[in-house]
Amino acid sequence: LTNALQLAPTDVGLVASALGFGGFFGQFGWPGLSDRFGRKPLAILGFIGATLSVWWFASTGAAVLPLFVALFVCSFFCLGNVALLTGPIATESAPRGLISAAMGVVVGAGEIFGGGIAPIIAGNVTDRFGLPSSLNVALIGATQASGSWLDVLKTPNIVVWMVALLCAMACVFVLGAMVPV
Repeated sequence: LTNALQLAPTDVGLVASALGFGGFFGQFGWPGLSDRFGRKPLAILGFIGATLSVWWFASTGAAVLPLFVALFVCSFFCLGNVALLTGPIATESAPRGLISAAMGVVVGAGEIFGGGIAPIIAGNVTDRFGLPSSLNVALIGATQASGSWLDVLKTPNIVVWMVALLCAMACVFVLGAMVPV
């Protein structure tokens, strides 16, 4: 953000803080709202919200408040969906006796993909095409996750849920990796 948009370091810190604030509220609020409105509708809405907020962030210029709000909204939806998928959905989808294993597989696979593979992809794209292009990687990941939920609606298969979670975690980690502090 300092190089691409010429923001001051304090402004970059303010914008980057939106990841933590949005994630805090999303991780508590989103699963709670799913108790009232349903898991699948909120998961779908979360991925669509993340997709739109990545696009909003990418199309926002050097205005600190709109960048903060867009990143806050994206973090809210992404981390809210991570909490929703690793908590209520994983525990309700797995057979009794495999709940802990299902949660471990979901979180472990998400860390490998989101913490290892997605930053490599985003880093290579950034090195080749410049920092703003890393948002395209996040946008593709969020769009893919949104589309995956059309299949999720048709099946309670835990493998499909894990693939959708991997896409969500990739979106979160790519966004986190592309906001330098």
